[in-house]
Amino acid sequence: MSSALRERAAAEPARHPQLSLLPSARRLPGPRIVLAGIYVVALAYHWLQSRAHVSPAVFGDELLYSKLAQSIASGEGFSVRGETVLFPAPLAVLLQAPAWLLDSTPAAYGVAKAINTAVMSAAVFPAYCLARRIVRPGYALLAAAMAVAGPAMLYAPYLMSEALAYPVFLLALATMVRAIARPSPRMEAAVIAVSLGAVLTRTQFVVVPLAYLLALPVVARLGTEPVGLTLRRHRLSLGVLGLGLPVAAGAALLGTYGGVTHLDYDLGAALAWSGRTAALLPFAFGLLVVPGAVLGLAVLASRPRTRAESAVGALTIVVAALVLLEVGLISAADAGREVERYAIYLLPLVAVAFFAYAERGAPWRRAYVALALAGAATAWLIPFPASAGTAFSFDAPTFSAYGQVAAWWGHANAATVFAGLPLAGGIALASISLRRPRAPVVVGLATIATLLLAGGAAYAGDHAMTGGTLAQRAGDPPDWL
Repeated sequence: MSSALRERAAAEPARHPQLSLLPSARRLPGPRIVLAGIYVVALAYHWLQSRAHVSPAVFGDELLYSKLAQSIASGEGFSVRGETVLFPAPLAVLLQAPAWLLDSTPAAYGVAKAINTAVMSAAVFPAYCLARRIVRPGYALLAAAMAVAGPAMLYAPYLMSEALAYPVFLLALATMVRAIARPSPRMEAAVIAVSLGAVLTRTQFVVVPLAYLLALPVVARLGTEPVGLTLRRHRLSLGVLGLGLPVAAGAALLGTYGGVTHLDYDLGAALAWSGRTAALLPFAFGLLVVPGAVLGLAVLASRPRTRAESAVGALTIVVAALVLLEVGLISAADAGREVERYAIYLLPLVAVAFFAYAERGAPWRRAYVALALAGAATAWLIPFPASAGTAFSFDAPTFSAYGQVAAWWGHANAATVFAGLPLAGGIALASISLRRPRAPVVVGLATIATLLLAGGAAYAGDHAMTGGTLAQRAGDPPDWL
């Protein structure tokens, strides 16, 4: 440096960092911290709601789960009153067993509800991992928040398998997507493990490994490498699951669900019930993301840019079809009503598909507007007053939310709300473009708000129902557990 430059530098005043009241971008919390925060908030909210869930209500199932858990805690294995019970889905029982080590039944019941709530809220983590495979971190965080914001979370305090099944279902699909995107022997073993875990959590989750077996050839055809090479990369998981599914199904039917072999299944009636349940799901999914999710799945299936995108698209489409078919079969052969609770696991997949559509630049604008307006114009066709009444409906969170609104405001006002909100939402969706940078975030936040409102109404119905159950059936103190 010349002497003139040195003198000039010495003459200039030293620069001091400028103060600002706004945090710099580097000070913002990272996605992992935000995700942990979403989990903590969800856990706190749903735990507080669970405290007003004062009584078991599904007495056949909840008492079976709790009695088996008490038997495990006392070291007697899977038995009820000294009789061994062959239970095909034991993981949910094992989850709540530690709670029954407590001497106080009310305390043990509270701890069991808290464990279930903590586990079900943990669905944010596999939901985020699944979304992160194909969308940016901000979108993935919104998808994770949607997973734990809706009325499906009212199942957390029930002493059944839904609380554990929700995150296990998402973990299985997230693992399968990663295994397809980056095949390796370790991931092949992981697919087998999560498939087994899913079936041992909930017998109906036999559709999860079946979806993998059906989706993998589709992904292979969409890829750039030869189909045979792709299938050889996954020969371990394909072989084990292909051989193991019949064995797992047979073992399940030999357990407490053996009665399904004696039911009469009518395919036409099953498909009709599948359609009726599918018509309720947009309400359980927050309405606003559904048109984009439909087109998002179409984009992922027809124009995948990566193996992860084709895996998410194929798995979502196949598992959704299988779940809805299973729901229809259960309704037609046994329940005789909509069993929406068997399909609540699809909500995070719908959220991921919506943000994938936004991530790809929201193509097919006219089709998107048409879907939004069609949904807005047809919501009133669902006969909520006749189907839901004003009572809590354990099998259908959407009917539960409607029933509570009807109990508060009457059927006329409740029907107006459940027809008017989709109409207003559809018109709003048609009037904005998801190509705008902030539009997907606005739609995501509005969806979370909608889910929270619906969940609040469903929770209120649950609290009223369990309070009535406690008053009518329990002794003093309540000791039926």
